[in-house]
Amino acid sequence: MQHHGLIILQCLNWNTRLKHNNLLFVSVDCAADEFTCHDGLTCIPEDFRCDYYPDCPDNSDEIDGCICDPIIHFECVSGGCVNATWRCDGIQDCFDVSDEMNCTECAEGVYLCANGNCIPEEFRCDYINDCEDNIDEVDGCVCDPSIEFICTCGGCINATWICEGEEDCDDGSDEAADLCVYTTENTMTQDMFTELSTAGETGTTDSATESGSETSTTFAVKPGIYEL
Repeated sequence: MQHHGLIILQCLNWNTRLKHNNLLFVSVDCAADEFTCHDGLTCIPEDFRCDYYPDCPDNSDEIDGCICDPIIHFECVSGGCVNATWRCDGIQDCFDVSDEMNCTECAEGVYLCANGNCIPEEFRCDYINDCEDNIDEVDGCVCDPSIEFICTCGGCINATWICEGEEDCDDGSDEAADLCVYTTENTMTQDMFTELSTAGETGTTDSATESGSETSTTFAVKPGIYEL
């Protein structure tokens, strides 16, 4: 029997089934030298447990029965151990990323966020808020105004991302009312921005006429007012 993409077998004994939300999910019987992951569906070799690498999809092989040695291990907040030398190196080793949090300094070539997180240096100024407090998109980032928009809070985004209905700046300044004025519910697409950027100083194009009625959308894009 198949239910919502899950194949439910009805020929198994009750002790090989797991009840969940009134559905019966197949579980597995692992060999004596294997570890049964907590999902009930995955078997891994017993010696794969507590080896710093999550072989189970739910990371249970790095939590269940693992005892951390504080001299050589870092104990993840969610449970389990990783090599202590992997702490604050910009690479996630704990399932919950806690090995890269609350750091006072990071390894060489790794950027220390204001909130104590460590991220790879190459993640800075890449339009993605990796630090979670956006400092990696502000600190030391130099914007190119010919292809980038400078957010009011600092940092750069792709210039084609302004006025397209989605906030990309951490403070939403790329969608601010004084930057984008909408007279209809239409949003600025990348094609519209490209047309505006090549429209010249006046930035005006002919209004579109549909079914005999003229409709226009006005975008205030600094510098200048443009009508599409």
